[in-house]
Amino acid sequence: MNGLESSQDSQLLELLSSPIIAATSWVLKSYLKNFVHELKPNGGGSMKDTVNQIHSEITELRVSVAKLEGQFTQHLAEIGRSE
Repeated sequence: MNGLESSQDSQLLELLSSPIIAATSWVLKSYLKNFVHELKPNGGGSMKDTVNQIHSEITELRVSVAKLEGQFTQHLAEIGRSE
């Protein structure tokens, strides 16, 4: 390989690397944009909205369980008093 071929190879590499880098950058930005979009609430369709809904439902279930535990404890106390 002589100096001329090496110079041509370098120029070819420079010429091809720029579009490859640009295309890779575009693909990554598009992927990340879609991914980040899913993490932001949007009124019901994003993963963030789903997580928030699940969190709300779990909180409601915890309150219901606590109420039932209180009622059960009260019922056991009443049974103990009546015996």
